[in-house]
Amino acid sequence: MSLSYAEMVLVTIYRISNGAADRVAFEDIVIRAWNDFPDHFSLRNHLEYPDAAVVSKRLYGDLITKRLVVSLKNQQYKLSQKGLTEARHLETSDKH
Repeated sequence: MSLSYAEMVLVTIYRISNGAADRVAFEDIVIRAWNDFPDHFSLRNHLEYPDAAVVSKRLYGDLITKRLVVSLKNQQYKLSQKGLTEARHLETSDKH
């Protein structure tokens, strides 16, 4: 199963929060997405570094807009109930 960038970020938040709707720091999302999906979340000319802009674009352009993720204070995020359900489905349907 091939995931979109937004789905990869959603699964990343799910993994960091251990399958709960706990607060997750933006920096933790960036690092975990890069570790789990390095081909998609690395800087173009410096693959040894994560690209925070890609994560930010998916958070605000897709996940928050679709109400899958809730933005909290100080660059903290959490899965909504809808996001938790979707992330759980993505995570269990095919191990990535």
